Amino acid sequence: CYSRMLVILALAGAASALRRIAVLNLNLPEQHRLQFAFGIIAVCCCAVSIKMFARMSSRAAQERGMNGFHVFARNRPDYKPELVGTCAEALQGTSALMLTGIFMLVFVLLQTHIALKDWDDETPDWFLRIPIRYTLGSCLTTAIIMVFSHVWTRIAPYMANLQNHPTQRQWESTLVFYLAP
Repeated sequence: CYSRMLVILALAGAASALRRIAVLNLNLPEQHRLQFAFGIIAVCCCAVSIKMFARMSSRAAQERGMNGFHVFARNRPDYKPELVGTCAEALQGTSALMLTGIFMLVFVLLQTHIALKDWDDETPDWFLRIPIRYTLGSCLTTAIIMVFSHVWTRIAPYMANLQNHPTQRQWESTLVFYLAP
């Protein structure tokens, strides 16, 4: 199942990579649309594979009689049973998801701005003669990914704590979800 999902993603990635071949005669807006379509396909493939993995692990747990084992797990020290089912718990969980969405949106907007920026428009003439200017967008993208990754690995545990998980396993699952979307 997972391998078949990778085939779809690989084909979409190959089509996106071929967008700059001169034989196809794609203008810049068409290339951007193709790149945007690949992004949407990649996100959809990730969402589908996450759902498939959750169903498969749930089915495996049921087949092996592993339902209800979380009742016997040790509670986390940060768990507050008095918050279960209250508006405060719902607000904390919702705020964690909203902050995650805002963080991801800022990241995507920065990446999109760098990808779509025409570096030849506002650059001085002396800079246009430097061959490294072609890699400037790639270097900025790499720097943004590294900075956001570093910041996010510091923020993600606090986001997982906001959701008031009773067991360490649930907290770790949420942390993995936050760190590897």
